[in-house]
Amino acid sequence: MPTRKRLSPHLTRTHTQRAPKSKPSRKPSYSQMMTMRGQHRPFQAARAFARSLKLTSYQQWLAYCQGKIKGKRPKPLDIPQNPRDTYLDKGWTGFADWLGSGNIAYRQHVWRAFTPARTFVRKLKLPNTTAWRAYVRGDYPRLPLLPKDIPTNPDRIYRKRGWKGYGDWLGSGNPSPARRKSRKQRPAR
Repeated sequence: MPTRKRLSPHLTRTHTQRAPKSKPSRKPSYSQMMTMRGQHRPFQAARAFARSLKLTSYQQWLAYCQGKIKGKRPKPLDIPQNPRDTYLDKGWTGFADWLGSGNIAYRQHVWRAFTPARTFVRKLKLPNTTAWRAYVRGDYPRLPLLPKDIPTNPDRIYRKRGWKGYGDWLGSGNPSPARRKSRKQRPAR
């Protein structure tokens, strides 16, 4: 006969009986996290998992990792929340590649050279900066879409590469209102 262990005055349990299993919790315990630390999926497999989620931005990735996106399965323990640190020397190129969204950080974009970009924009025959902003927003459906290699704010990108103002950029010759005011306010010599 198996030995009995006394649990309380009214209950006894034999050593052959097992304790009931607890439901798996969504959040890992501290011991589970310590066990998993440093044990991540290989980069290719982890990236395939991240892409399967169909997320499009870093902000969505963080919300997913925090469990704030409904309808998505919880993040496995072997997928890092900050994949850049984990996979930096194993093929990491950025979140656009990680998520498969194709969105490239603005500062990492490869832009068209200034002169060919200006030539494309001048063919649109936009009269002023207001029309340029409307075109960038997509308010001119009959005009061709803005190519991805032409920036929406060319004054910043081409500042040191030949930028002379929106009048030159659009081919209208009209200086911006801010430049017109500054010309008028200059005292005569």
